[in-house]
Amino acid sequence: MTAATDRITDATIWAGESRRWQQFYTDRLPEQLRLAAVLADGGTLETLRPHFDTFLALLNATAPRPALAPLWLDLVDHLHPRPLRWGEWSAWLTVLQQANHKAEVLDRPAQQAEYLAHTADLLLNTGRLEAALEAARQALALARSCGVVWPLGVAGGAASATLRALARYEDAQALIDELRVEMGRLEPPYPPARAAMAAALLDLEQMDLLRHFARPKEAIALGRTLIDNLSAARSDAANPSVPD
Repeated sequence: MTAATDRITDATIWAGESRRWQQFYTDRLPEQLRLAAVLADGGTLETLRPHFDTFLALLNATAPRPALAPLWLDLVDHLHPRPLRWGEWSAWLTVLQQANHKAEVLDRPAQQAEYLAHTADLLLNTGRLEAALEAARQALALARSCGVVWPLGVAGGAASATLRALARYEDAQALIDELRVEMGRLEPPYPPARAAMAAALLDLEQMDLLRHFARPKEAIALGRTLIDNLSAARSDAANPSVPD
């Protein structure tokens, strides 16, 4: 064999070895996403903070792979909203936008509504009010179309908060009133704590509006009711009874 032939043979061997290792890495990605979700679920704000770059690298590496979308979204759900509390606004906005697209492709309108609502909150908290209102409107439209209590509460809370930030207080109040009626007509979710949490999101917005309307006593009373309702829901969750 000539030196040129040896070089060709070596290149072929290394190319094959490279493909083998790439496939090995690819085959491990689903398990890495699962393990990352378990870690995120069991961690605290402080213990997970040093690992954010690793979480983000994994999300970036797996985002282009459609087959991994359900596991990818599961990891996002387990991490949110911690990245916002760590100040990772820009990176997490990109993740939420990708999550919205993946949920749409998977035909999960309720989940998509939540990601749009989270996007609206992020945009609101970074001063992009008009973009926040548009995202909140899209979230609300999707939540209403699927008729599920929790995303309706999440989207409604985001929309109301954005309207308040735009000094559209009467519109925010009208929206909350509409959503309470709509949520009352929907089939109660299981577990029931979900309904209490969704209602609490609207109550928090209502409290802010009552303070704006100079009705502090009503705001305080509503706050006490909110705490009682959430305490009852927590008790029910600790002692669940499966519906007939």
